[in-house]
Amino acid sequence: MALSALHRSTLIGGMPTNFDLDALVSSFMASSLRNLRYELQTKEGVSKYALLTTIRTLCVCEIHSGRADRSWRVHVEGAIALLGTTRAMPDTNPADDGESQWLVDSWYASIESLMALTTRRGLSRAQIDQLGPRELMRETKAENRYLDIYTAYSTDLNDSFKEIRAVVWERQQMDSNGDRADVLSKRDLDEKADRLENSIRSRTGNSEFRPNDLQVLSQHEARQFEACDETYYHTALIHILRRVRQLPTSDLRVQASVKRIIECCLKISPADGLSPWVMLTTPLFTAGCEALGEDREIVRQLLKSMYDSLGIRNIQRSIRILEMSWESKEDNDDWESFLDKMVTSKFVRYLALSFYLVTLTAGHGQHAFVDQEQPVSEDRLAELERQWNDEWAFSGISTFAHLPHSKCLVHPEDLYDIAIIGSPFDTAVSYRPGARFGPRAIRAASARQTANRGFNPRAGFNPYTSWATIRDCGDIPVNPFDNGLALRQMTEAFAELAHRPSKSGMQKPRLITLGGDHSLALPALRALNQLYGPVAVLHFDAHLDTWHPAKYPSAWSSEQSHFNHGSMYWIASNEGLIANGSSVHAGLRTRLSGDGWEDYDDDDRQGFFRISADDIDDIGGPVGVAKLIVEKIGTEIPVYLSVDIDVVDPGLAPGTGTPEPGGWTSRELIRILRSVDGLNVVGADIVEVAPAYDGRGEQTALVAAQVVYEILTSMVKRGQPVAKVTSSKKEVKSEL
Repeated sequence: MALSALHRSTLIGGMPTNFDLDALVSSFMASSLRNLRYELQTKEGVSKYALLTTIRTLCVCEIHSGRADRSWRVHVEGAIALLGTTRAMPDTNPADDGESQWLVDSWYASIESLMALTTRRGLSRAQIDQLGPRELMRETKAENRYLDIYTAYSTDLNDSFKEIRAVVWERQQMDSNGDRADVLSKRDLDEKADRLENSIRSRTGNSEFRPNDLQVLSQHEARQFEACDETYYHTALIHILRRVRQLPTSDLRVQASVKRIIECCLKISPADGLSPWVMLTTPLFTAGCEALGEDREIVRQLLKSMYDSLGIRNIQRSIRILEMSWESKEDNDDWESFLDKMVTSKFVRYLALSFYLVTLTAGHGQHAFVDQEQPVSEDRLAELERQWNDEWAFSGISTFAHLPHSKCLVHPEDLYDIAIIGSPFDTAVSYRPGARFGPRAIRAASARQTANRGFNPRAGFNPYTSWATIRDCGDIPVNPFDNGLALRQMTEAFAELAHRPSKSGMQKPRLITLGGDHSLALPALRALNQLYGPVAVLHFDAHLDTWHPAKYPSAWSSEQSHFNHGSMYWIASNEGLIANGSSVHAGLRTRLSGDGWEDYDDDDRQGFFRISADDIDDIGGPVGVAKLIVEKIGTEIPVYLSVDIDVVDPGLAPGTGTPEPGGWTSRELIRILRSVDGLNVVGADIVEVAPAYDGRGEQTALVAAQVVYEILTSMVKRGQPVAKVTSSKKEVKSEL
């Protein structure tokens, strides 16, 4: 009843002015305590879990009341004592429900471990100095480790939190009593820190649910719980890095965990049914204590959103505490001295844990507050969609053509028919670097491509609203320091994305890669070879890119140096990845090696047909070039379409690493691409966009974005007939 009164006060925004809420709550709690005392003295027929549930409710009432004292801890200590005296004894009441027992045990195991991590559990200084936290901890190691959907983090973290607190205590003992023989050395503590950190990192992202829980969770709900679980692993990492290793707040590892907590929290939102939304207070408060710059404002807004949806006063207090800490905290403050500097340091410790206790009161069936009496109607949802789901070309998160974004490599359940994937790699270039920023520039340049203005007049349909599910899958996190590792990363990433079933079930999904330098074509061809065998290559470029690696003018060579943006097709051909005799270069105009035609001889052995940039004037313009390409390749063989932006004249597309004057215009290239839409393109790329050399109008990136649009259109057209095709001659209204 006390809890009901508190909930009523929270949910209706306050009680009448003539109503004494505190007196009512105190009366209810006093009555409950009298009954609890009586039950504890009863020897027979008492359910341990009924008593624990009563204690839990009393604890919750103390916290919901918003009082910043330590009375809540009395109830927790009583619960822990009760568990300790009865843990080895069978329950005297056979009516205890197994699921209820699991629920209460889970709640108290979490409280116990978080208290060990964040407080001294109310013990005196003498007790702490005499025993240390390690002696006070009962092991609660779970035989079966799983992601607990009630606490929203993995059960093995309970032991990790206790272990971290124990090592923190040992670190404090070393700092104050370093000359004692029974105190661990710095080396011993560093080894423990290494073991703890490695253990946490190895388990992050590898949690599994109980089989019964998977039956009640949707895929979306499961992903949200996994994100919440990851925030608690990074909470543990922050405690290790700051309190055990005593690293400064600005340390890159500390900030990486702060940012990851924020990223995971942004994936979670309040919802009906099971939601980890209310479980984020502890990770957010921990991240807030260490956040820098704009991350502080993000933490503030997330906590404000939690308060708006939950109405818990302590969340408001947390924001004020963080704001105070941001004003006074110094980078080299260790965790303990930082808290000691705060006037309200004891309250901070109370607050950090009380947040967590509050979140566990939402109940097993419904974690977040949603007014079940007034569900959001379908009409209301439709109206919100109509009002707020539109985007202008200049608004929204920068994805390609405003497409839905997903980190597809870490979400195997995300299916698509065509995926846009960035490969920001440029350490295999022979001249000007900078193409690692190409994916970002191409996405920005695609901003005027939107689903509601994506109709392609030449094809007679809108590729973004047709049958195909098109997804921006983000970037491959390519290592910039080790080209061998980068090659392996790209190969495995392309294979992972290309081997998934398509969303429509019509065919294997198609990938369009935003480069990056041209060497990415080698890992792409390796991945495609696993699905299709040798494929034809349609290669738009000013350069051959079939150079023998030994022809580069250097006496120094290694196996790794052979992998570069001018030799990847030579390697691919020698690996049997290219269907020799069915591949075409188009737009060539480069100089050759040495004093003769040896480069062309090598190219002939690799089975390419060459179309130079000058040929466009002799064989009927863009349409003639396209006709020749289709004749040489055919319309059935799988094709990898690769476009190096330097095929376009640098006067029109200067933002590239190896510019060659005398190239085609962007209009000519686009017309050729439109005219080869009958090819069976199974993969494609647009590479060598280096925005640092582009003009003020970003013309190179604009051409690249249009190239992707044309390739997308051809893939959609080839993949499945469009039900209704509008005449391409119909007048199309231009954008204002």
